[in-house]
Amino acid sequence: MTYGSKNIKAILFDMDGTLVDSERLTEQALLALLAARGIPAKGLDLVQFHGVTWNSIAGKLRQLFPSLESEGHLAGEIETRFQALFQDHPPDMIPGARDAFIAASHAFPGATSIVTSSEARAVELLLDRADLRSLCTGYTSCDQYTRSKPAPESYLLAASRLGLSPSSCLVFEDSLPGLEAARAAGMACIAITRGIEQRVRQGELLADDVIDDFTDLPQGYFASLCHAFNG
Repeated sequence: MTYGSKNIKAILFDMDGTLVDSERLTEQALLALLAARGIPAKGLDLVQFHGVTWNSIAGKLRQLFPSLESEGHLAGEIETRFQALFQDHPPDMIPGARDAFIAASHAFPGATSIVTSSEARAVELLLDRADLRSLCTGYTSCDQYTRSKPAPESYLLAASRLGLSPSSCLVFEDSLPGLEAARAAGMACIAITRGIEQRVRQGELLADDVIDDFTDLPQGYFASLCHAFNG
């Protein structure tokens, strides 16, 4: 893990699927929405809905299921279903994620941020539930930018808010759109794969490094990044 480490000044974490195991809730919300309309979802590739905004998900659904074309509030309904699941059945943190976020915030105080395709209230719930609010420099949520990942807008906005160049940011991401967004922004990136073969292949193509989860990071990893920069 030596990719340009002397330039790293900030750590940016994706949220869903990277910090918290919430992509399954997105899948449940989508399946419930389709079932409520009598639309069969057998064989539907749910991974394509990971890592993008609710509006992007709604757009994909309209392309896949023309009967939804006239429904103008799909994104809002998906989000409402997701938020209900998130509050009633809070998802677990990804293994090692909380410790990694704490370590990153100590090594890079004032430069540890969340960049997500979810809305602000989902980030707020996570920060409170995981007791990370005081350690998080800030967050960039989907209500703060226009173009969803894989467009780089969210990551470029996060870097701008920190007053840093994109090349000085290290991103942790799990989804294909997220990896593509980080790469398009010109940032170093580590892929979180959870051992899923498809994600491993994607990470090997797009990321600077690939790990199953944060427990794979060497002890003192973030401190060593900071030392490499300051040294």
